[in-house]
Amino acid sequence: MINNTTNTALITAGLLGLGALSLNAQTTPASDNETNRSASAIGTNDEVPNYHPFSISAEAATTGVGGAFGWRFSDLLGAHAGMDYWHYSGNDTIKDLRYDYKFKALSESVALDLYPWKKLSFRISLGIMVDQSELSGSISRGYTLDGTAYSGSLSLSIKPQPVNPYLAIGGNLFYFDRAHHWAMFGELGAAYTGNARVTLTASDSRATVSVSNERHRIQDELNGFPIWPIVRLGVTYSF
Repeated sequence: MINNTTNTALITAGLLGLGALSLNAQTTPASDNETNRSASAIGTNDEVPNYHPFSISAEAATTGVGGAFGWRFSDLLGAHAGMDYWHYSGNDTIKDLRYDYKFKALSESVALDLYPWKKLSFRISLGIMVDQSELSGSISRGYTLDGTAYSGSLSLSIKPQPVNPYLAIGGNLFYFDRAHHWAMFGELGAAYTGNARVTLTASDSRATVSVSNERHRIQDELNGFPIWPIVRLGVTYSF
């Protein structure tokens, strides 16, 4: 994806890192007498299990807004899959020129989750992100490249590597209910996006060399940091 959220990741990383150290602390079991009194008062035994095997989540992330489904199929292993989407448009400078642009963030991910501790929701996730994001930009009233003015239009397209490996840590930051069904969760990680695909096309045939140089400058800048930070916050329901 286009790497314009690094600052967001750095600001949020401290909060999530602190939360990850204290993920899902378990309540100390009550004595038999206390449990019996509580059960008599409530009419049922509300003992919290170590974990619920299935979860459905809604999230906001550096990859967009979306959701995921998770399955913890053993004490130490699980898996989850999700999809995120977002789009926006604007006018901004990309390398040497100012473009009217549209950015679409669309990705699907699937990951294997490792739970180092049976009683904690903290997990380490190793997965694959399928990225269909794209930035498209245009200039319609002429431009100047390498000191030469050109007429006509210029079209830009930037697409990331379509399949990207990623590594992340995450878990439930706190619970909303005693039975541990509803929780706020967080995730922090990074995807390796590889080499971006940059296309730059001019309507003025005189601009061929300058446009090729500009395309390489954009390509080199993007490939200099082929990492997309992953920061997620959301609400999950486990059952």
